[in-house]
Amino acid sequence: MEKVKNNIQRNSNIELLRIICMLFIIGGHIIKFGFKMDYDHLLPFGGFDYIVQHILYGIFVIAVNVFVLISGYFGIKLNFGKLLRIESLVLCYSIPFFLILLFTHHGIIGSISYLFPTLSSEFWFVSTYMVLCLVAPFLNVLVKRLNKIQLRALLVGLYCVFYIWAIFCYALNLRQLQGDFGGVLLTSLYYT
Repeated sequence: MEKVKNNIQRNSNIELLRIICMLFIIGGHIIKFGFKMDYDHLLPFGGFDYIVQHILYGIFVIAVNVFVLISGYFGIKLNFGKLLRIESLVLCYSIPFFLILLFTHHGIIGSISYLFPTLSSEFWFVSTYMVLCLVAPFLNVLVKRLNKIQLRALLVGLYCVFYIWAIFCYALNLRQLQGDFGGVLLTSLYYT
């Protein structure tokens, strides 16, 4: 397989932005799952705490897309050794979960997804990253061969499918093509 040459030099400002994004991702998880506020039907818009939590999470969640955009800008290359190391690390975390769930009230059906965490998308970001790494060589070739008009048309089409259509489906409570609105995969396409 041919390696894509990338003459882009790393920039300390971009690395600082990447670190800030990591902190925002951690903060977003703390806000979303650590301070879970229930919607209060008696208060307007669910209550002040509920509104603040969702506004903050909305600000922090953009860090995931920025982080992937930075990675795509510097080039995501297929490296099976790196993917295997990530998979083994994920298994180190998921196998204890599997055993705990297996021997509690969840049984085999409720815990089997932790034996195959990447395939079952139990940890969605790892699964999305794996797919992105597998697809990146093809996307690199595609982006190099398309002219500006074709690339813009592709991006607008994907934007309509994964964002506009997803918002429409969400508003009408319909099934979506992809549960996370395609945010990570789509935003990285432009810079891959």
